[in-house]
Amino acid sequence: MNPPALFKTLAALALLPAFSAAAPAQPCANVGGKIGGSVTITVTGDCVINDRAVIAEGNVTIKSAGKTPRTITRGIGGPLITVKYGAALTLENIVIDGDKTNAPPADESPLVHVEPAAKLIMNDGAVLQNNTARNGGGVMVGNGGTLTMNGGKISGSTAEIGGGVFMKHGARFHMTGGAITGNTANDFGGGVFVNDAGSVTMSGGNITGNASGRVGGGVAVWGGVFTLIGGAICENSAPEGGSVYVYESAKFNNGPGETCPADNVPAHKAKKAASADLSPATGSFTAGPNPVSKYAEKITFFYSGGQISKGELTVFEESGKVVTKIKLRRGDRPRSPAADDKAKHPAGEWNLKDRKGRTVTEGTYLVKGTITVNGKKEKVSVTLGVR
Repeated sequence: MNPPALFKTLAALALLPAFSAAAPAQPCANVGGKIGGSVTITVTGDCVINDRAVIAEGNVTIKSAGKTPRTITRGIGGPLITVKYGAALTLENIVIDGDKTNAPPADESPLVHVEPAAKLIMNDGAVLQNNTARNGGGVMVGNGGTLTMNGGKISGSTAEIGGGVFMKHGARFHMTGGAITGNTANDFGGGVFVNDAGSVTMSGGNITGNASGRVGGGVAVWGGVFTLIGGAICENSAPEGGSVYVYESAKFNNGPGETCPADNVPAHKAKKAASADLSPATGSFTAGPNPVSKYAEKITFFYSGGQISKGELTVFEESGKVVTKIKLRRGDRPRSPAADDKAKHPAGEWNLKDRKGRTVTEGTYLVKGTITVNGKKEKVSVTLGVR
């Protein structure tokens, strides 16, 4: 090749893009975003995900490659993984970490949110840990959703209610193995919170070392049924109901499983004994105006069954969180709302503020409690709408 031709060839080569090797695949590149179908996602290394995962349909399994569990760390607020209606997610040999020290703030931020009719299955080696959320530090199970825990661990998480697991109305939880440990709730259910119509069957595993700032260090059964067939609920702590707290009409069926006498059985029995002599209300318990404007001065409670001498009502959000408590005092016999909504009834009024004096937001609230009428205790409840 003559020199001019050689120079032209070298010049042409200089204009070509430089060769570079293909970038290595990210260890959990397929975990974030929308996921569907019957697929298995294998995580090859520790990683941080900044895109929420949505299990849209089908049966999805997330696990580590090999025997060493890999860790997926939260890098974004909100539910890290959401299992949508009708879908199922299986976790095995994988750690999901909420990084609660550095995680972006968000109101509802469980590690896994199981929507209605969806399923989450935890097998050996699956760990949900180190998260903070308003409700359900580890898992929030929606209406009609199902959590099955055959193994693994839910640990080290914090929430207002349900430090480890928060079960909404009608949710189901089957625990055959694994551990729920080291979780904390500011209000109810350090390990597990069971809301109205929820169902828990525990035939194995352990709920230990959890704590609550108010009631139910291990389990708070606010509604529905908790059946203990096997396993152990021990060494949890709370001011009331160290390991198990059962509220009024809820049921705790204590079978062959172990509940520690030192921190559970006395509180449980005392609660049942205290509510055993309560009768359903013989009169009509109502409130007016209902619904009420959140800017209103108050809402008044009425009872048609006789003179109320004393009592206490608790106002709850739909999630089960306590808004405030109302002491009832002796007063004039309440009239029906139609008689005179403007009449003052010191036996039962709510100023539409929470325990800290803040005006409540719009929504639906449940009021439950006990009243004493003619020397007899009765249970009452009413649902309020704030608009």
